Amino acid sequence: YRIISDISLPHAIHWCLAAEPSTDLTPGAMLKVLTTNQEQMQSDRIANDPLALAIIALLTKDGQFTGTMGELHAALVDDDHGRRQLPKTPQHLSNNLTRIKPMMATVGLQLEIGERTRAGKMVTLRLDPETVSLPKGVEI
Repeated sequence: YRIISDISLPHAIHWCLAAEPSTDLTPGAMLKVLTTNQEQMQSDRIANDPLALAIIALLTKDGQFTGTMGELHAALVDDDHGRRQLPKTPQHLSNNLTRIKPMMATVGLQLEIGERTRAGKMVTLRLDPETVSLPKGVEI
């Protein structure tokens, strides 16, 4: 067998779903497995991302943060959770938050990044302890 390394995930999912009727699996079983695996990968990424862990630690105090990107950057750095691994500037923080927003959403962390104002770019982070599902080993 030859392993195809240039196939995209959507193509692989399409192929799996198309092949499912020829298996003994119940309809929808492959999609459920693929979805569960994707959620687990996102959860594992959160558990190993210093920025996500610092945000979780910050939000455990109040459940929400609203302020400018600069204020969030200062709060994260002052909180001393992996300071050396956090983004060095508010701009880098903004870029990194945009990057990890989808994986944060999979565990129940809500992120809203507003437009830039004279005060700076506004950001709101929310953590709902009732609906959040954090990875194993990460507690609130």
